[in-house]
Amino acid sequence: MRKLTAPLRRILALAAVLPVVAAASAADLAHAPSPFLRRGAETPVRWMNWDDAAFSRAQAEGKPIFLAIGLQTSELSRATLRQTFANADTAAFLNETFVCVLVDAKERPDLAELYQNYTQTRQLKGLPLNLWLTPELQPFDGANYLPPTDEWGKEGFSTVARRAAASWVTDPAAQRAKAAEVVAAIKSETAALPPPPNDPKIKELIDEAIQSLSATFDSANGGFSEPPKHPEPELLRFLLREPNDREMAVTTLRAIVNSAVRDPLDGGFFRYAVDATWRQPYFQKTLADQARLALACLDAAQLTGDATFADAARDALTFALDRLRLPDGDLAAALDLTNEKQIEAQLWTADDIKRLAPDDAETLSRLYGVTANGNIDADAFPGFTVAGKNLLYRAVVDAKAEAALAGARAKLLQERDRRAPALLDDAAPSGVHGLFLAALARAGAEARDHRLAAAAKAEFQFLRERLLDKDGALLRLAGRSFDASAADYAGVALGLVTYATAMNDRTAEELATKLLLRGNADYLNRETGRYYAVRADAGSDLWGRVYATAPRAGESPRAEALALLALASSASLDRATGDTSNLLARAAAAEYRAAAEGFAGDLLLALQSHAAPTR
Repeated sequence: MRKLTAPLRRILALAAVLPVVAAASAADLAHAPSPFLRRGAETPVRWMNWDDAAFSRAQAEGKPIFLAIGLQTSELSRATLRQTFANADTAAFLNETFVCVLVDAKERPDLAELYQNYTQTRQLKGLPLNLWLTPELQPFDGANYLPPTDEWGKEGFSTVARRAAASWVTDPAAQRAKAAEVVAAIKSETAALPPPPNDPKIKELIDEAIQSLSATFDSANGGFSEPPKHPEPELLRFLLREPNDREMAVTTLRAIVNSAVRDPLDGGFFRYAVDATWRQPYFQKTLADQARLALACLDAAQLTGDATFADAARDALTFALDRLRLPDGDLAAALDLTNEKQIEAQLWTADDIKRLAPDDAETLSRLYGVTANGNIDADAFPGFTVAGKNLLYRAVVDAKAEAALAGARAKLLQERDRRAPALLDDAAPSGVHGLFLAALARAGAEARDHRLAAAAKAEFQFLRERLLDKDGALLRLAGRSFDASAADYAGVALGLVTYATAMNDRTAEELATKLLLRGNADYLNRETGRYYAVRADAGSDLWGRVYATAPRAGESPRAEALALLALASSASLDRATGDTSNLLARAAAAEYRAAAEGFAGDLLLALQSHAAPTR
């Protein structure tokens, strides 16, 4: 019998354990903290984690990797799991042809940004991502959302997946060369970003931005864009601080506060409105949005003296404390009410109101726009019967009457939960905790709300005990080993300096300094003034250091804006970081001028704060 060589023995040994490794990885997903990964494990696709086991298997079998990156709060990500990956034929093809890897973008924002830089070369933005990688982890094909089948002029998942498989089988060398070429181009483009100009001309930029906003302002309904309408809290905060142009922000924020986007039953803000009049919300609430809108409302209350805004801020924060709390004491990133049963649960007939709150039905109906014929447009919810149904919104603003309806609203909320319980996402990222800490601290101090002040102290304690590792580095998520992103470090630093000012706590400012310096060391490019999405000491599985893609409408602020806001709020933090604030401001101005779309409210607010620090 011919003696086996050492390399051949290693290959055979690896081949023998690969099925066991794949099964173990699938079991890991089934018990993962991430609900998105657990949902994936319920499909017939044999998913693996993004780790050495998957990489080794791809190398040993000579197979490409199919990488799916999604998010629990992304409707299209959930639809892909439910429609595409749950299909037995599609799953069988994927299992036979590829090494399949599933990633939660919330756990691995570095991976999501790395591969979004690839899909952006095809003018494709947003999650989910569907990517086909060489065994060396470089992308040779990919897209964002793909429908299950070819429809509406867009290629379906099966078409794209089979084409990727065929191209690999036909000529793997050509696919490796194509992938290497694209990766080299992305690296080259990242490296070629020039240093920011010495003179950012911030005043000129702000004046130009206000002119553009004025030209697109919806004076009747508030807001600055065609539907869907996102609240864009940082943009509103920017305008609130411009005395001659404040009214645009006040009008918009008042419209939002009195709209269906602010849930009359629990006080939380929904993500955005599908329509121009803010009457039809997208039924999802995030912790980030509660914090960001609370901060905007607190600014409005402070600058206008209108207590309505302070009340809305308190309601949003109280909603988060009461409705987003997880069993382990953490806070969920989001509460979701977007499936069919949950949407139906948001719709009320006049008889529902009379049955649930007979003594208050007349007042409830008057305040919240309930009519016998319904208040919903016939085509607002395709597939739903809306005749005689109502969405609650503040048709009449009467704070005293509304306060008297607390018991009746509680009954309606209880009924809504009974009809279709809301789904909680898992834990919020540390950067969102930072924004929430800032909002709690300000609300507790400015509104003299003892409960929110106590909650701010508890949130500060949570951050120190649960969101730092043993070496003092910031974690992405409590209880998990994932690295915090640059936006996490900057968001937490902002939360800490805001807390330090509101609560007169010097230790919070000291911690903010340590964390921002660490985040800068890991992520900041001091030549360009931009934060990388990938750490300086990234592993070999990440083929390049790229910058984060620009946030889409409604998304949380980018790292550069958050860091600038933190530096503008703390003189000691600014001194400790040297010339970082000026570098970031120059880069932010250049980024704003180069933006292809939107008003980048986070950059405008940050640049305005840098020009006139609040410390």
